Amino acid sequence: QLKKLTTHIEDKNSYEEIVEHFTADDFLYPEKVNKTLENLDTLPAIPAKKKKGFNPLLMLVNINSIFPLLIWKKAYPKIKEKEYISTFRFTVGITAFPVFYLIQTAIISYFFGVEIGLIYLVISVLAVYILTKTRF
Repeated sequence: QLKKLTTHIEDKNSYEEIVEHFTADDFLYPEKVNKTLENLDTLPAIPAKKKKGFNPLLMLVNINSIFPLLIWKKAYPKIKEKEYISTFRFTVGITAFPVFYLIQTAIISYFFGVEIGLIYLVISVLAVYILTKTRF
């Protein structure tokens, strides 16, 4: 019964090749994936991966978030179990980034005024939001 409720790939030898035929979102619908897996012979060819081009918004957000990103880069190799990578990444995302942005906002407000500091904070948050919603 559990195999019906989750995605189950029997062929251990071709596991990686089979998984490449699906996106991460496909696995949210195990019934659909399992139905596709019943007809392995009819799986389409794996689409070519899109090449990533230059993204100025990504570069801007990375520069603006340098210290939280350095924390993540330093901590990532120390995570032994793959299951905890997403959890730790989420934790860094909801703690280090807001704290860092608030510290930057305080520094900018001190030197340039509260209005400029708040504008900086809004632009920073909007840039991250736009980047996460438009990235594939």
